[in-house]
Amino acid sequence: MSYEPMTTVRLLKNVPLDNSYTNQFSRTFFPTRTEQTAYFISKTAHTAADLTYQREQKYVDYPAEYDEIYECNYLMYQNNAFNANWFYAFITRIEYFSEGLTRVYFEIDSWETFLFDVEIHPCMVEREHVNDDTAGANLIDEGLALGDFVVNAVTERYFDTWWIVAGATVDLQAGKGVVGGRFYGGTFSGVRYYCYSSASSFNAMLDRLSTEGMLDNIVTVFMLPVEVVSPNQEDGEELERNPNSSSAWNIPNSQRLDGYVPRNKKLLTYPFRYVSLSNQSGSDCVLRYEFWAVAAGELRTMGSISPNGRIWCWPQSYKGLGANLDEGISIGNYPICTWVGNTYANWVAQQQVTNAMALSGATVKAATQMALGSPSTALAGLATSAGSIALNNMLGGIEHSFTPAQARGNTAGENFLLAYNEYGFIAKEMTITSDYAKSIDGYFDAFGYKVNKLKVPNTTGRPSWNYVKTVNAQVTGNCNTEHLVNIKNMFNRGVTLWHGDWVGDYTRNNSGSSPTPEPKYHLSVVNGYGSGYYNEGTAIAINAQSAINFINWTTSAGGTFDDPNAVQTTFHMPANDVTITANYQEPTETRLDEYARQFIGAVEWDDTVRLWQVWYYGSYVKDAWCTTFLTYCAHMIGKGNQVPKNAAVQSLYDAMNRLGRTWVAEVGGQLPKAGDVVFFITSQSTTVLHHCGVVSAVSGNQITYISGNTGNPSGGADGVFEKTTTIGQGGRNYAKYFGRVDYT
Repeated sequence: MSYEPMTTVRLLKNVPLDNSYTNQFSRTFFPTRTEQTAYFISKTAHTAADLTYQREQKYVDYPAEYDEIYECNYLMYQNNAFNANWFYAFITRIEYFSEGLTRVYFEIDSWETFLFDVEIHPCMVEREHVNDDTAGANLIDEGLALGDFVVNAVTERYFDTWWIVAGATVDLQAGKGVVGGRFYGGTFSGVRYYCYSSASSFNAMLDRLSTEGMLDNIVTVFMLPVEVVSPNQEDGEELERNPNSSSAWNIPNSQRLDGYVPRNKKLLTYPFRYVSLSNQSGSDCVLRYEFWAVAAGELRTMGSISPNGRIWCWPQSYKGLGANLDEGISIGNYPICTWVGNTYANWVAQQQVTNAMALSGATVKAATQMALGSPSTALAGLATSAGSIALNNMLGGIEHSFTPAQARGNTAGENFLLAYNEYGFIAKEMTITSDYAKSIDGYFDAFGYKVNKLKVPNTTGRPSWNYVKTVNAQVTGNCNTEHLVNIKNMFNRGVTLWHGDWVGDYTRNNSGSSPTPEPKYHLSVVNGYGSGYYNEGTAIAINAQSAINFINWTTSAGGTFDDPNAVQTTFHMPANDVTITANYQEPTETRLDEYARQFIGAVEWDDTVRLWQVWYYGSYVKDAWCTTFLTYCAHMIGKGNQVPKNAAVQSLYDAMNRLGRTWVAEVGGQLPKAGDVVFFITSQSTTVLHHCGVVSAVSGNQITYISGNTGNPSGGADGVFEKTTTIGQGGRNYAKYFGRVDYT
């Protein structure tokens, strides 16, 4: 059996897609074919129905003048008797073919046409917008130019209060007694360390030792930061033997890049932002914010207790370690000091002991000689020794009184930094400049992050768009190889999938940190809107196609309605697939004009007109609506087979003409009856139909008619009104063509 399918071709304007496939709409925007069809129909600029079967042959000879359609950039067609699905295509060229006929070249849009027929499998994903954009979650190097770096913020940690520490072989507190060695900070020392808070207290100790002749018992003097030892340390006491626990300080963390706050959190990580930790002595290290376990990074310091000791600074809770000493930096050595005592006093004290020991020896010798019977010799020797000691004391005293004091020890260490109170560490938050930050932020907005992972490409999760670029994309589906290859190449080249009608609008918010759970169950809405995939318990706003003759909502498999008798209500999703139906009264056997009369006074774009548009287009489309209104009324009285659903006046006439229901009325010729369709032309010299209505009364050659999208007699918005005209007359509206409706 042979047949000629009826094909509808719609030419569309302002569809933001082209055959480069750099931008496409996502399944988030079109969760069902119904939503997809409604969107593209809303872009309709011109419709032709009942064309011959349309193949994927790269062009269609379209019944319209070039000037009428040259602005169209996209088309959709449906072979009604063959397949209910729409084919979507890019218009690649439009050229004049003949009078009233224009050749439109096209290329099938493989993605939109087979959006619901293909499946994307795991493959190597090079770039994409990730769902988790927390700082530190995405660290693969982007390989981007970074420009110069600036200091964004600074935190300093200086050691500006110091002890003077003396190492001695005697107890400097008691001033006597030989002491043994001890452990200080885990290191053995053969001398004891004593702390002095000022030069005056240290000098007082030296003066005391000098008068006691023990100045030589000090073997070293060095400086020690106060923070290194216990806060209980007292002036003049022995040094606490264990260092003070490390002190903490927080790194600078402005969350800005040269004053700029980035949208994409990868810019808050290395290499775009990092910490430079310096000891101000020529050494520094790089620390990365993302490796701290907490957002407010922490540094700690601790010093050793010894001459030439050092202070270490390290990141705490960094890279999985508590104290990450390997990533730290040190400063040192502690300054080594010289000291000076009273040399003469120290000599005098020491000489007293020496003289006493010498005199004691001479006395013992004299006593021995006297016991041996030589008293004269003994007394002479004793006198000589005493004289010698006295003479030596006098001569030594004179000599030492003129001997200058001698400095002991030597000077070494970080004396320069101490002099300017700069001994310590400085942590600098280093960032790229704001210009580079803005540029890279825009790049991430458009193209996401480098991921280099084997995974299913992420096409959802962001609120406004998702970019994906793959290597060797894996796509299967119910379409031929040519279209599968087109879709694979689209992903391999990189594509932005938009979740709404805002292609190219990168000013929209597109931030998001966690993926949206995939909906589990399908809701199918019959005679209404709201179909899609939802999770159990989801509250879904549903709308019936029309409020006219609406009865109620029913469900096939559970779920509840807030109000099953309301045209607009909320449905609560059950834990299964379900179909809900908007139920209507059966069409009544009434005349078309009788049914249409109830709508007189409706004006654009009130709720009634809106319902007709939604009924026809599947969505709210503000376009010419005289045939929308007329065919809706015909549908509601059961005459949709005689007055077929069409949005264009000419298409409606052509459809009724093929059914053998049209004629041209001349004065004195066949007249219409109430309930017939009337078509209007703009003048007697043209055959272009531009308006339609339904005849409500006939008086000779004069007819009364009801039509939609007609001028308001009161001067307001266009609407549904009843008017009178004469066949073949009437200014811009000439009533000449009619269509018969059979009510028998």
